[in-house]
Amino acid sequence: MAIIIKEKEKKLDWFPLGIGLFIIIVLALAVYFLFLAKAPLIEKLAPIVDLETEDTFDTLNDPSLILSNVAFSSLYLYVPNPDVGSLGKDNPFVKSF
Repeated sequence: MAIIIKEKEKKLDWFPLGIGLFIIIVLALAVYFLFLAKAPLIEKLAPIVDLETEDTFDTLNDPSLILSNVAFSSLYLYVPNPDVGSLGKDNPFVKSF
């Protein structure tokens, strides 16, 4: 009687193969979108604003025109202007209690 010994079939482990394939796909997509893709549509659809009013600000060299304006003088100051206050002690080597 003959003894037949079969080698155990090696199964392919799909988990490391799937993880490796996933990492390769993520890296390929990152390289494509960072370096090779065209500009997004938002950059193409954003309108270019014509700044015609920019010239009018250059002509306002006199601050009295703004300060004497009725709309400017009717504004209310909700938060007072900050002041410097005291900055430390006069003599930093004196012990304070």
